[in-house]
Amino acid sequence: MMADSTSDPKTQLTLDMGWRTAAVFAFFFCFCLLATGVSLWRIFSAAPVSLTISWRTFFVLLMALWGAWRVELRAARFGAALLFFSACSRVLLANFHASVGVQVVNAEIMRVVDAVLTTGLCVWIVFWFKPRIKRA
Repeated sequence: MMADSTSDPKTQLTLDMGWRTAAVFAFFFCFCLLATGVSLWRIFSAAPVSLTISWRTFFVLLMALWGAWRVELRAARFGAALLFFSACSRVLLANFHASVGVQVVNAEIMRVVDAVLTTGLCVWIVFWFKPRIKRA
């Protein structure tokens, strides 16, 4: 005889972390998912690349350098180093007055690198959450 589904005890999901940490990582996951979607859209729609260096480029440069220096996980260090290389290559090519063609090719390649990094970050966040979610 089959058990009635209404008589089965209900299980709840619990988080093995504080709610603030879960909220921050959920927000960060949504942000990374959005950044990945935008990057992939720009790659596959062949959107033109911007060659201007702005304050955001320097912000990414400094944060990636800090991440490569301070983070202990090797994969995260590698990702931060790639992000640093991506921003640094744009700044160096602009400062050494490389041709526009070289700068465009570099920007297109680094756009793909950034998309791979944000995709990897989304996957890492999912795998970070997985062992911390339990059934009670």
